[in-house]
Amino acid sequence: MPRGYRSDTLAVGAGAIQVAVFNSNLLPAGGMSDLYINAVGVNNSLDNAIDQVVVKLEGVEVINLTGAQIRVLLEGLRPSSTIPAAGQLTFPIPISFPKTMSGLWPIPAGVSGIPFGLNVSVEITTTVAASAGSFQIGWTSLESPPSYMLKSVKRATGIGLNTVAPVSVNTGGNDVIGMILDNTATKINKLRAVSRLADGREYQFMDLTPAMIVTLMQDISPVTVSNPLLCIYEHPYKLGQNSYLEYTTGAAGLVSDLFALLEVVDVRIAQA
Repeated sequence: MPRGYRSDTLAVGAGAIQVAVFNSNLLPAGGMSDLYINAVGVNNSLDNAIDQVVVKLEGVEVINLTGAQIRVLLEGLRPSSTIPAAGQLTFPIPISFPKTMSGLWPIPAGVSGIPFGLNVSVEITTTVAASAGSFQIGWTSLESPPSYMLKSVKRATGIGLNTVAPVSVNTGGNDVIGMILDNTATKINKLRAVSRLADGREYQFMDLTPAMIVTLMQDISPVTVSNPLLCIYEHPYKLGQNSYLEYTTGAAGLVSDLFALLEVVDVRIAQA
């Protein structure tokens, strides 16, 4: 039977931006899967007062997503029975995949989660819509070392309106299975993805409008949210040095628009 645990609670007040930090004094040294947040306070859900959630291993970010990005990622890559209802105050942090999805495309087979022996921290930042209440982190302890974990860290494109420009990406050898994009009308007219490998080869693996992505995603998962927009690839890709995403933006494009790659990190080498 899985062993489930939960941390102490950290209080938050109403009507202010706050950061609840769960550090290594409150969390175990890795060996965790099925991370989730349990909130108290009517507005303290993914859909209301959660501005962002950050998970760090040894001080390095492996998850940094907005509440809306987490919502669309859960909808796209998890069974419907595990997707939190709108306003629900208990919800997963997507750093691992449900065991029922192991080996199902595009998820590799094997145990997923945070490796043993690492300092783990979770930071929850609220908006001014926060209710007086608290946050608590829950997790399932792994019984064997994981093979991989999900990494997804948001960043701004730095590209304004009505522009064609590249954004450099490099995943350091991790497989990329998709991305999350800010998407409203006339924000992105087209997105092209180009991978450059270490041997100099270059190939394009995506050249689509947001509407095309939405249509293709209906064959993959029951995603109901189009902003942010989840895009899952046909198979994993490598994005080496000098790989890039080429944005063609419209009149609503902003330098602060966000995107986040979905990376599968092989953690077996780190544990060897």
